Amino acid sequence: MNVIASIYYPAAVAAILWLLFLRVGVRFFPKSPGRGTVIGAGVLAAAICFVPVAGLPLWRLGFGVWPNPSLPLVGLMIATLSARIAGRTLLTAMDRESIWIFGAVAGSILYLHNVVPLGADLYYWGWDSRVMPIVVGLVAVGLLRAGYRLGALLLLAMIAFAAGALESTNLWDYVVDPVYWLISLGVVTKRAIGAWKRRRSPSGDIGTADRS
Repeated sequence: MNVIASIYYPAAVAAILWLLFLRVGVRFFPKSPGRGTVIGAGVLAAAICFVPVAGLPLWRLGFGVWPNPSLPLVGLMIATLSARIAGRTLLTAMDRESIWIFGAVAGSILYLHNVVPLGADLYYWGWDSRVMPIVVGLVAVGLLRAGYRLGALLLLAMIAFAAGALESTNLWDYVVDPVYWLISLGVVTKRAIGAWKRRRSPSGDIGTADRS
């Protein structure tokens, strides 16, 4: 494992634990925690990453379960922590929505394409130095021109790929991963059901009638 990867992986695991601590804290302690408490939770999360389990630090075990945390999901976690710690909004609601939709769509294409006999292995394209960088680069530029910061995260994914930040040498693993895909599917499905229920609700029908 190179130097970049040895920093990236524990940082990703620490960010996950940090967010979990904050989520659990809000559930059991409704009062918003102070900045000192939030930072203390981060220090605890970082320390736990290096607790030895079966002779290995915890983050190494996390690496065995989730070997390639993709850049869009890690970027989303960092943006969430930034908002909680410093009150800085790095990603707008529109940006977050685009990240979840991208994860659901890209993950479904990658992980389910074998269900349809297309005669092509899309994952193999991630090792092709010609196809995938062009596709990801065009998507990133298109998103940036449309005002979505997801494009910047995809560009960072390409930079991380060039630097070998992950153990994987496949560009797909830098832009989407199974955990990101499953969470995205859950978020997109939940919001779609919520939107459908709002359209079907009597109050929504009344509002529509009043507007007409």
